[in-house]
This record gives sequence, C-alpha cells and structure tokens, in this order.
Amino acid sequence: METAAELGCEVYVGINRKFASEISCDHPNVYLRKAEIYRNPFHIGEVWRAYQNVMTILKEEKIDVIHCNTPIGGVLGRICGKRAGVKKIIYTAHGFHFYKGAPLLNWLLYYPLERWMAHDTDVLITMNQEDYRRAQKFHLKKGGQVCYMPGVGISLERYRHGEKNREKVRKSLGVSQEAFLVISSGDLVKNKNFGMAIRSIARCNDENIHLLICGKGPELKKLRRLAQTCGVRKQVHFLGFRNDMKELLQASDVFMMTSFREGLSRSVMEAMASGLPVVATRIRGNVDLIDENGGYFVAVNDERGAAKSIELLKENAMLRIKMGAYNKERVKNFSKECVQERMLEIYRHVWES
Repeated sequence: METAAELGCEVYVGINRKFASEISCDHPNVYLRKAEIYRNPFHIGEVWRAYQNVMTILKEEKIDVIHCNTPIGGVLGRICGKRAGVKKIIYTAHGFHFYKGAPLLNWLLYYPLERWMAHDTDVLITMNQEDYRRAQKFHLKKGGQVCYMPGVGISLERYRHGEKNREKVRKSLGVSQEAFLVISSGDLVKNKNFGMAIRSIARCNDENIHLLICGKGPELKKLRRLAQTCGVRKQVHFLGFRNDMKELLQASDVFMMTSFREGLSRSVMEAMASGLPVVATRIRGNVDLIDENGGYFVAVNDERGAAKSIELLKENAMLRIKMGAYNKERVKNFSKECVQERMLEIYRHVWES
C-alpha cells in the first residue's frame, strides 16, 4: 500500500469493518472501504456479500489495478476484476494451501482452483521457493509473470535499537534470571502445533527450562490441559496476545517454531532480527529463512529431536551467540526495504506493460 501510494496512486483497501470509509488513514492517498472478505469458503453468505462489496468498489472508483491477498480474497479479487474489466490483476500468495505433505483435500480443492485462477492473473507473487517453483508451472494471462518476494518485510530498525530489559521482563513474568527461556508465538490453532512445543519441553526433563507461548485462539484450553498432563504446567506460560514481542524476544534464549505449515513466518523473522537461534520444523518457509548456521531443524512432531536441540543450545552459550549473530545478518535479506524495492519493480512493470 505504501509503495503504491508513494508512486502517486490512489489506493482503496477493502477491510472487514463497518463504516470503513469513515476511518482515517495516515497516508493521504489511501482510502479504506468495506469489503468483508473472510477466510472460510463454505460461508456462502459472507462470500456473496464480499463479492458485492468488491464489485461496488471497482465500479464506483474505476479501479485500474487490483492487488489481492489470501486464498478467498485472491479468488474474489480476480473474479471481480475480470467481470469489472480491471486492466491488471496482481495476486500475492502468502502460502499455497497445497504443499509438500499437505492433506489430499487441500490438493483437490485449492490446487485446481489456483491453476484456473492463474489464467486471469497478470502477476503472481510467491513468498517461498517451493511455491515459486510450483507457480512457474501455472499458465498466467498472456504476458503474465511469477515473481518471488522475500515476505512482507520486517522493520529491522525496530529491533536494532532500544534498551534491553531482560531482567525486568523476566521478573514481570515470574521467571528467574537463571531460567532458560524458549519462546513461541502465533494463533493458538491446530496448524501452529504448539502441543509439540509443550511435549518437547517435557522431554527435556529440566525444571529450569521454560516455554513462553504468545497468542490466543481456540486451542488454549486443550494446550493448558496438555501442559498439566505432561507435568510442565509451571514451566509453560500462556501469555495471550502481546504487543511487547520485542521485549519478550530480548528476554528469551531460543525461538521455537513447530508449525505444520507456513508461508514465510514473520515470527521467525522477528526472532532472527532479535538475535535468537531458532529450533524449527523442516517445512516450506522455515527452510527459506533458517539454515544450519542459525538453528536446528526437526521433523514435524519430532519432540525428541526438538528437546535435544534445546538442550544443546542450553549447554552452549557461545553457540547461541554465534547462531543469533548469523541470523541478525541473514534476516537483512527479508527487510522492509528489500520488499519495498522489489514491490516497486513489480508495480512499475505493471504500469508500463
């Protein structure tokens, strides 16, 4: 949005809020409109309302370019764009729902849909190499192109400065200064697989190892019960939604990512920018961010391997420092500046073609 506005474009953003047009935006060329695009394709009423809202925006504002995101938003945006005669359509896939190891249903539902919708796409942007390679096999609109984008961009400046309050943060959490702190973040949903993280901590069999879980969601009660069952209730801290992730990361020793599926995790980028080593499942997206110099990979649900990785990092402070420094350097490739520069190239190509 910022890049398009800086190019002198008027940008209309569809959001899920009532009276969206009355909400002010910091940038004078960005306008908010009611779209009501949600993530469930089976909520037909919501999908239909979203379709009507998007068509209204396209007709009233005489839109020249659509840039759509998310699977449902991507389908609706491209259908509406074609029907309204929009000149150029860009779609950013933050992570295809069909991927190596994905459930068969995902392949049956989403794969043919994305291949079909590609015919109405001028630019298809992917955020990891697995999706990029697969998208290159799609047949886009004549003259269309598939582009790789290193994520949504992270502001490294935010993590570069500021007072480190490790002692103060730990005290506020009720965690000792000597504790070894593992941190994870994300919505508490099945895909994030936080149960693996909890079981990994239990396998360490070390009361001095604590796990911070930042986020909220429907799995909270289930995860609390699991921590109780595994005997690590006092070592697992459910912190809910947080707006102080920078401080929490600075107070931690290791970041853990246990997801079944990721596009390109911003949470991992934030951990890298904070100078933390990472223990992560070997999945699409994670392998784009981390390598053996910045952490350890384990198979999905390999609690034994994850526990061993945590123990190795706990025992070797110099290794943690070395990996953290490497990650701080590597994450520069995924900075906000790199993403904006690449997006600028794509937009200019679209305007000129």
